[in-house]
Amino acid sequence: MNKHELENRLIDFAATSIIVASKFEKKCRNHLSGQIIRSGNFASIKLWRSTKCRK
Repeated sequence: MNKHELENRLIDFAATSIIVASKFEKKCRNHLSGQIIRSGNFASIKLWRSTKCRK
């Protein structure tokens, strides 16, 4: 897997985590969906930061 494939997979995972988090009931949505969105986006943000710093 090259860098672009990994980046695309992480972006897809982040988008899927946002879609899943939006389907929670309103009572659970605030805290639980926030945690899922943060954890789903964490890997792609870290990859972006690490590649940005290397340039």
